[in-house]
Amino acid sequence: MTTGFETIRKVDMLFIPILQNKHYYIVCFDFKGEDIKIIDNMKGKAKAQKMARAKRVKEIVCDYLEVEYPTMHPKMSPLEPEIMKMSWQTEKNFVDCGVFAMRHMETYTGKHVSKKEWDSGLSKESPEQDKELVELRYKYLSKILLSDINLAKGEMMELLEKYEKMEPEKKEECKKNAEKKINDRLNKKY
Repeated sequence: MTTGFETIRKVDMLFIPILQNKHYYIVCFDFKGEDIKIIDNMKGKAKAQKMARAKRVKEIVCDYLEVEYPTMHPKMSPLEPEIMKMSWQTEKNFVDCGVFAMRHMETYTGKHVSKKEWDSGLSKESPEQDKELVELRYKYLSKILLSDINLAKGEMMELLEKYEKMEPEKKEECKKNAEKKINDRLNKKY
């Protein structure tokens, strides 16, 4: 799979998803804005650990820049990562960090574009935000399942066609069964 970029020289921003202690967040390198941000949906969760991980990621990226993009290295290497504060950050949501991370990568435009807080389209932590996250789950899942690079796309399309032909009552039953399976998985202790 290609991204359309032959080199990092043509990239304004580099998003690096981090998985730490079963929690996803983003370290974003804004090359044009000369900025490094830690973008996380959780307020204050493991701040010291996030900072340590982001600094290590910065070292790795800067080592790469020093070799492959030496004019950018002196601009990025003295920078310290900063944890962003956003109005939609959460204190009680421990299951949607992956959805938040994808939304953050999709909507963050960086310091070089705007000085004001960016609009992720997410409300503050609330039942409204919960609804928005459900919609995003559907959106991202659909894009993943129906992507041309998904080897199981054909099978997914067949299942979708079968679902579309079902009676409304049967569709509702399938939906409830799926919700139950999802909730069972979320509540399962690993």
